[in-house]
Amino acid sequence: INTFSEENFILPQYGYHFIRAPITRIGFLYSIVPIKKPVVMPAVADVLQFLLNIFVKANLTAECSIVCLIYTERLMEDGIHLVASNWRPCLLCALLLASKVWQDYGTWNVEFAEVYPQFTVKAINDLEVKFCEQIKFKL
Repeated sequence: INTFSEENFILPQYGYHFIRAPITRIGFLYSIVPIKKPVVMPAVADVLQFLLNIFVKANLTAECSIVCLIYTERLMEDGIHLVASNWRPCLLCALLLASKVWQDYGTWNVEFAEVYPQFTVKAINDLEVKFCEQIKFKL
């Protein structure tokens, strides 16, 4: 199981599944089923759009991208490979830590949760702890 898999950190989405019932019943029956998002390898444009969205909305500096790259490489040196299921959480957390370490005014986790609401503040906190533990707090 991948520690940084997106399924561990994003809010689950649900859909309604209506069940056909005989006409003698009044009302209708339904069930709520989780929606499984297909895991697809992102294109370069997808990764660029994800990062640009964070940079613009969180007012990050260009230097943060270099520090983010360093943290991502440290994560990869410790055996975590960026794949389709974990690249968003890894890059999100690397940028968060880079902004906290590099910028004079650090960003808050809630600001990143506002940029990407599918990641709750608690999920970002948990992700940050796991990321720091994985790179052995080499910030």
